[in-house]
Formats: sequence, C-alpha cells, structure tokens
Amino acid sequence: MLLDHALTFASASLAGSAGLSFAIAKYSPAVKPFFRQLLSTAAPIAATFLVLLDGQDSAVLHGGDLLFGGAVSALAFGTSYGVTRLITPRRRGGLPSA
Repeated sequence: MLLDHALTFASASLAGSAGLSFAIAKYSPAVKPFFRQLLSTAAPIAATFLVLLDGQDSAVLHGGDLLFGGAVSALAFGTSYGVTRLITPRRRGGLPSA
C-alpha cells in the first residue's frame, strides 16, 4: 500500500518532519534536540499508518512497506537533524558551557 504512492508518502513525511521540527524548536525551545527529532520523525509515520487503518480493525503491511517506512523514517530523522542544525545558533569560540 505504501509503495503504491511512494513519492507522495516520502515527500509528505519529510515535509511534515521539517515542519514539526521547526515548530517545536520555535515554540518550545526547552525540548532537547534529540527528543525533538524523535517526535518529528515518528509523528508523520504514525499518522500514515493510522490513515491506512481508516476505521478498519486491521491493515496488511507487507515487508516492503515496513522496509520503506523505515527508510523514510531515517530520511525524516536526517531532515529533522538538518532543520535543527539550521535553527540552532552556533557558538563562536569561548569555553564550552558546563
């Protein structure tokens, strides 16, 4: 099912991951980067699997779907990491804070 619309699924997951990472970083800066990346990676994938259920009692996910979901999760984590690196101000010189 996921592989039928692979490009749409991948682009929506990556855009959702980038948007969530940006929103969490901007409006809740107390959230640590790793937890922010984890949340913004898992949310689009979980939403897609919930859409697959769509009121049914069960859904069939084949091995290829799960492998593709894992690959997109890794790409979404990388996208979130990149957004975090762009948003977070860099320290220049000085001693590292304790």
